[in-house]
Amino acid sequence: MPPRLPLSLSRNWTDAFIGIPFHEGGRDVSGCDCGGLVLLVLRELAGVHARDVTVDYGAEHFRGTTIGRRRLEASIASALAEWRPVRPGEVLHPLDMLQFNIGGVPCHLALHVGPRAMLHVFHGSDSAIENPDSPKWSSRLVEVWRHADLDG
Repeated sequence: MPPRLPLSLSRNWTDAFIGIPFHEGGRDVSGCDCGGLVLLVLRELAGVHARDVTVDYGAEHFRGTTIGRRRLEASIASALAEWRPVRPGEVLHPLDMLQFNIGGVPCHLALHVGPRAMLHVFHGSDSAIENPDSPKWSSRLVEVWRHADLDG
């Protein structure tokens, strides 16, 4: 069953979210990190207020410390309680969340847009559409998730 999305979700729903600059801890159109972009899109397009992992960690999470990584992993696991894994072979829906491994930590998030397309923002670049099946991303994909509020 397709997710419950607003009728206003057009095929160009990503347009308003492309070009948002990367900003660590950002949660609005003036700047977002990857999790902030996911939260922003879910809130604006679907009225979903997903749990924000930044309440549990600070900017030290990417500094490579064991404590920082453990805190980040625990925060992510806690926030994912609102989501369910999309089973292999299950049809992906717009706004399904893709989780990627960066530096040994499953901490980069993106939103499924459609076939061979994800919306995300990454350190040093603005939000954009990229292909999750590209060599840069395909080997890093850890899991695909669907928020409970969008799960038919």
